[in-house]
Amino acid sequence: PAQLPHACDHKDPLQALPSHCCSSSPQSPSSHCEMYSVTDIPPWYLCIMLGIQHYLTALGGLVAIPLILSKELCLQHDPLTQGHLISTIFFVSGICTLLQVLFGVRLPILQGGTFAFLTPTLAMLSLPNWRCPAWTQNASQVNATSPEFIEVWQSRMRELQGAIMVASCFQIFVGFSGLIGFLMRFIGPLTIAPTITLVALPLFNSAGDEAGSHWGISAMTIFFIVLFSQYLKNVPVPLPSYQGSRKCHFSKVYLFQIFPVLLGLAITWLICFALTVSNAFPSDSAVYGYLARTDIKGDVLSEAPWFRFPYPGQWGVPTISLAGIFGIIAGVISSMVESVGDYYACARLSGAPPPPKHAINRGIGVEGIGCLLAGAELSPRQRAQKKPSPHQDLKVSCPPIGPLGQMSARLPELLNPLQVKGFWSLWPGGIL
Repeated sequence: PAQLPHACDHKDPLQALPSHCCSSSPQSPSSHCEMYSVTDIPPWYLCIMLGIQHYLTALGGLVAIPLILSKELCLQHDPLTQGHLISTIFFVSGICTLLQVLFGVRLPILQGGTFAFLTPTLAMLSLPNWRCPAWTQNASQVNATSPEFIEVWQSRMRELQGAIMVASCFQIFVGFSGLIGFLMRFIGPLTIAPTITLVALPLFNSAGDEAGSHWGISAMTIFFIVLFSQYLKNVPVPLPSYQGSRKCHFSKVYLFQIFPVLLGLAITWLICFALTVSNAFPSDSAVYGYLARTDIKGDVLSEAPWFRFPYPGQWGVPTISLAGIFGIIAGVISSMVESVGDYYACARLSGAPPPPKHAINRGIGVEGIGCLLAGAELSPRQRAQKKPSPHQDLKVSCPPIGPLGQMSARLPELLNPLQVKGFWSLWPGGIL
């Protein structure tokens, strides 16, 4: 059986070694150096920082889904309810992540929203009986607290809930019946790559609209993340540190390798904050660049409750229609194919062996349970996998796997490593 590769030896837990420090090994699925192997447990303070970075990495996708749907749900002029949807999707994402790492595929995977459901959802909400009334498009006519307006968007929400919950039962059956393991003989890189590509293609307009609110800021964010993760990753930064034997001293830390997303977003936000305070950005909402200000959501922050616990049925009793169910089932099938690819990609990036069929069956089944929970809460999407690191040169077993300790130690036993042969042997050096 394949053996789990070990991370490069290093004394300081923050001193990640450059990507060229390890030579490739036939037993290792990747020739990159790992700061930690998948069975290691990073220090608690590093887990917190890396957990925040993973949260920020998933932030764009998780926030984008409710924002994209807000217009079709008649909520484009109700930012407070949009905030409730965003908080719900984050809450359910955390619950589903715990379920996946404890009972599912048991890889360091962050569960988040999938865009595979957006196309069927938008198609369902574009039907004549679900189109938004004309008055909801006019901000001056929208009273977010009126019963009429609340019923308009909640009726659409309940329809979406029912379709997701019924479709999730199909995914639970496919996962726990072992059917997905049987179908894996027909699912390979040449199947998954076009599926993921086609899922993303319809979203270019939505992504362009959001980034187009200020192309300069969007380009600057991309520039910083690419610069830190790809070009400055091997540049050490001297930082003050303390050790019992050496007392106070400066240690060289590969900060850009560890926190590329966190640093990129933080620097961009600080620049936007400075430009907002200096009134470099326009204060007129009709002028281009206004949405780059950091103070435009101040009213939402003041009106939103400090603590809010999403619960099943918070929007009412879900409703069911055949059109919605069959549309969302199409998204479920696409999401399952995408998830299989994510499992293998995550295993490869984190230095774990390829997941066996029974682990994939569990992962898909637990995804279905997460989808059922998401539909009940109405986090408006089914759960999908995110790779554990924003770039390939840093593989860190951090939350949720790292702090669990015993789970990390038993990972080889839980995954039951198998020697991959035949068509799957294309995977490590193929599409992914």
